[in-house]
Amino acid sequence: MINEFKSLLVKRGGLSRTNRFDSIINIPPRIITGGDRGRDLTLLCESASLPGKQITTLEWSLYGSNIKIPTGYIYDDVTMVFNITNDYYVKNIFDEWQNLVISDETYNLSYNTEFKTDILIRQLDEVDKPIHVTKLFNAYPITVQTITLDNNSESTVQKLSVVFSYEYSKKV
Repeated sequence: MINEFKSLLVKRGGLSRTNRFDSIINIPPRIITGGDRGRDLTLLCESASLPGKQITTLEWSLYGSNIKIPTGYIYDDVTMVFNITNDYYVKNIFDEWQNLVISDETYNLSYNTEFKTDILIRQLDEVDKPIHVTKLFNAYPITVQTITLDNNSESTVQKLSVVFSYEYSKKV
């Protein structure tokens, strides 16, 4: 049994590692970033989740027992956690991005093409070769979580969780 398991791992290229990933976020052009267009976000991203997908159903009954009929999909929101630098770069980017979606002064909504963008989440192997790539189409941040300040956490790095909504995802 152990030899079969070893053989399976060799055949399948080994086990995937959770810490071997990157995310590529294309920041909308109207957000001022100092020219990096999202590369710094890739480097500061500490964790990301690959999206889940659920089939929606409608219950239908014919003479007694109910059956579920598939009607479409629901895509789970994706959460990413970023390390925060002393200039609050990450927080500023996502605050500005959310303000682009809905202005916090006028409450006007921007056009979808101004704030929605595609995001790639790539699972990497041991030599940084992508082994699984998921693309989130027309994504934007819907939640920028609170940042906790704490006098008891002397050597802790600050982090920011951001939740993204998107229209659909696809393996690319």
